[in-house]
Amino acid sequence: MAYDTIDIANYIICKAKGLGITDLSPMKLQKLVYFAHGWNLAINDTPLVNESVQAWQFGPVFTSLYQNFKHYGNTYITTCLGACPVIDGETSEILDLVIEKYGRYTAFQLSNLTHEKGTPWQKVWDGGLGRVIPDGKIQEYFIATAVNG
Repeated sequence: MAYDTIDIANYIICKAKGLGITDLSPMKLQKLVYFAHGWNLAINDTPLVNESVQAWQFGPVFTSLYQNFKHYGNTYITTCLGACPVIDGETSEILDLVIEKYGRYTAFQLSNLTHEKGTPWQKVWDGGLGRVIPDGKIQEYFIATAVNG
């Protein structure tokens, strides 16, 4: 089941706040949702969100997240856009693992991870393939990441 991107973002915001992660900027949120989407594609063979990922200068971006959180600029997100959503158990496990694994990274560290050679963002951005990063490329990358450690 693909979720609304804002619901996934709200879950991450609520969970991060509960874990004491206080540096959740719009850019960091973008990257956490992207990593969760990638791991969900790799593990469950299905998209996490019902929105395409785009290649922007600082990495993968979900347009709806950009539009809803851009007013924060470089400051930190302090509240959810509504109530913390109910997410199914398997999906919440993936989200919790992503927050645990990547939540202590800064926004720029996460952005740098998405810019590494061979990442879906790098292939689309440097390859002049347009702006949309296909889910197939994302899934392929995260499966390879899981296999190669």
